[in-house]
Order: sequence, then structure tokens, then C-alpha cells
Amino acid sequence: MNYRGAILWGVFLILFLLSCSKDPADYRAYDAAHPHSVTDTTKTGGTHGTGGSTGTGTGTGGSTGTSDTTGTSDPGDRPDDPDHPDEPKDYYFKGTLNGKNLAWNVTDNFSGWVIGSSSTVANDMGDLKGGLGALLSASEGFKPQLGVDFYEINVRFDADKTAYLKGFITTGVWPLATKDADLQPGKKGIVIRYIDAGGTEYSSLGAQTGGDAKVSSVTYIPTQLGVNDAFKIKLTFNCTLYPVSGTGASLSLANGQAVIRLENSL
Repeated sequence: MNYRGAILWGVFLILFLLSCSKDPADYRAYDAAHPHSVTDTTKTGGTHGTGGSTGTGTGTGGSTGTSDTTGTSDPGDRPDDPDHPDEPKDYYFKGTLNGKNLAWNVTDNFSGWVIGSSSTVANDMGDLKGGLGALLSASEGFKPQLGVDFYEINVRFDADKTAYLKGFITTGVWPLATKDADLQPGKKGIVIRYIDAGGTEYSSLGAQTGGDAKVSSVTYIPTQLGVNDAFKIKLTFNCTLYPVSGTGASLSLANGQAVIRLENSL
């Protein structure tokens, strides 16, 4: 090949290489498997307290209908996972209300059923007095709703409140308060509250025949990012529920079992 031919061949090769382009990468078939989903972080569900209590948190989505009073799934006993002590799926309520089975299972704390908290604690000259409540309710409209209130908190505002609650929220039999006079500072008691799908409020404050409440386990949950420390509590209960308005028929709640989240909002 002469010198002129070599030059022409080189020019042709350069033009050929420049005309070639690499196709862009196609990531459409890539499906990364994440070890944790957003539901790994428990969020308090939006609820409103009853009987003068205040609610905290937000919750959206979900649906109501026949599922607000019935259910077929049974969560059973869920052992604590030390690596994930506070996941939404840990919380539930089941029981029989006037002969009708209920099964409320929290899944992602955004839809279906959600957890929340309430408080009736007030500052009386530096003494914090009242009750802390754990709530489980439908995500849409927060009705129906079950509330379990633990009375009677009595601690100084500048005390170690976590240490106080660790000594106050303990396993064992808790008396059901039957009247407002039972809610005395330092006197332990539980009040069960219920709101039906129509918004009618009920409370266990009233005569109880064979009513009881027993806390079988308490797990402390340290403070998480943006969330107060709390207690995961498993308990069983039976009680009669009375309309808060004072008029209407009572309800019988039997074989109640729940795992609830009681937030330290002191």
C-alpha cells in the first residue's frame, strides 16, 4: 500500500469509529430488593382521645365497612423481636362485643387499623396527675376505636419520668375503675374505652360483674427518631361498657386481648 492509500484508509477508519455509538443502559428490568421497607419504622396512628383526653399523631388512608367490626384473622401470640421491638404488625385487638367477634390487626399503621395515644395528664402545681392511654382505631375517621387508659399517674414534673413509668406500668392484675372516685393519684387502675362506627362513646366506668384486666407482658421501647419512648403492653380484659352520654344500652366485651403501644407523653 502506497503512502496516499494509507492516509485514505486511516481517514476511513476514524470516520467509521465516530459513527458508532453505545446504546444507553436500560434499567427497566432492574428490581432491587431492599432489606427493609418503610413499614419497618412504626408511626403513631392519628387518633382522638375520649372522655376529655387529647390525642396525638396522624394517620391517613384506609377503609371502613364491615371490617370495622368483624375479622377472620387471628394474630395469635407474637414473640418480641429484639432487633425490631416496635413494628406496626405487632399491635392488634381481638375480642367479642355483644356476641360479635372483632379482630383488628395493624399492618403498616397507615391503612386499615392504626395505633395512637391519648393523655388526660394535667400539671397540678408541679405534680403531673391523670392517665395515659393507648389507642387502636380505624384509619379513616378513627372510628371504631378501642382505648386502654392507665391511671393514676402521679409524678413531679422534674422527676425521671421514664423511671417512674417503668415502676408504674407493671405486669399483673389491674383493677377496672368503676367510678371517677377510683381515679385517685397513685391508685392504679384501668379504664377501657370504645367508640363505635357511628361515633357513640362507651366507657368501662360503671358497675362491673366479673370484669377484670390483666397485663401479661411489658416491653420498654427506647426513644426513636422523632418519637417518644413507649411501652408495648400485652393484656387481656373483660368488661361492661356504658354509654358516656348516660343514655342507651350497655355493651358486653368478653375475651378481650390486645397488644398496645403506650407512649410516654409526660
